[in-house]
Amino acid sequence: METPVTASSSLHSTLERHLSHVKLISRLIGHELHAQPNLRVTVSRDELFEIQTSLDLFIEEMSKHRTSAPLTRVEPTTVPARMN
Repeated sequence: METPVTASSSLHSTLERHLSHVKLISRLIGHELHAQPNLRVTVSRDELFEIQTSLDLFIEEMSKHRTSAPLTRVEPTTVPARMN
């Protein structure tokens, strides 16, 4: 039985997908830092281009979601404390 897709789960999966771009960039940079113990780190043009492309895609997608879905304030539900 499939679970229905809601706006919340759709937004969550979209955010997860776009966060994967940032995670990939972090791993690439981390790999280069560990592989090159010098004070200066060399990154190829191709790697730098991939980083820029991933960041641009992330920024573009997050900008779309920010303008298309207004933020709503959510008040936490309070629960009375139990007195012993």
